[in-house]
Amino acid sequence: MKTIFIGSGNFAKTILEFLSENHEVCLVVTRPDAKKGRGQKVVSSVISEFCASKNIPCYSPESINSDEPVETLKNTSADIAVLASYSEILSPQLIDVFPKGILNIHPSLLPKYRGAEPIRWAIRKCEKETGVSLMLISSRLDRGNIIASEAIAIEGTDDFGSLAEKLAILSVSMLPGAIEKLEQGFEGEPQPQEKTFYARRLRPEDEIINWNKTAFELSCHIRSMSPDPGCYTVLDGKRIKLFGPKVVEGNGQPGEVLVSKKTLIIACKEGALEFAKCQKEGGKLLDTRDFLASGLIRQGLVF
Repeated sequence: MKTIFIGSGNFAKTILEFLSENHEVCLVVTRPDAKKGRGQKVVSSVISEFCASKNIPCYSPESINSDEPVETLKNTSADIAVLASYSEILSPQLIDVFPKGILNIHPSLLPKYRGAEPIRWAIRKCEKETGVSLMLISSRLDRGNIIASEAIAIEGTDDFGSLAEKLAILSVSMLPGAIEKLEQGFEGEPQPQEKTFYARRLRPEDEIINWNKTAFELSCHIRSMSPDPGCYTVLDGKRIKLFGPKVVEGNGQPGEVLVSKKTLIIACKEGALEFAKCQKEGGKLLDTRDFLASGLIRQGLVF
């Protein structure tokens, strides 16, 4: 089948790599390249760079739902579209373009964690497992019929980056069977009608470390925000980002530094956390031992 791919970011790139090697991808649609840095230089996205390296046509409209993009996609005569990590809700007119539908790769076990950030919220809510749902896009957000779904364990050391990579690999393994089902006319199974937690987009306050949580809860929160944008605490008006949390024994006032030699252990509401890496505002990411050599953080200090 002629296929269009719609997506952005590293998660989507893993999917596109597989599709480009195993299917006829006639067009890729991604978000416009972003301007970054003080000079606002246009920087190519990972998707547009990949397409350029493979000579795959790449299209980056401001809005995929505008008349021109809809007509462009219609003119490809593609049978199906595969979508992953694309931050725009598709219009009914666009959905109707593809005879076999649009297959959305959603990294959660739907109906759990509908929304833009299912991977982060599954970690933050201390779930023991999550997964991938391949569903047909409908006019209602993340409520289309399920073509296939598979679960995967969330390990105690998983952060957003590592779990996203695992889920992308799982998605690739599921795609051949799902596409074959669509070729055969399978329309999927309706999702269970139950209330679930909505995985909203990140807010600036999500980056703040609240020491009045248990060590386990806070470990989940910090890992859900790593490696980017990270979580921070504040010292003398400056942000210090903390990475690689490990739950350890320890008692003290929430936010109190219990150990500051060679390793960093900070008390929480219950238990304590030991951190693998630290980053001062405006500074480089360092191993904790190297970071502590500056003497910036000392035992007894309370954040």
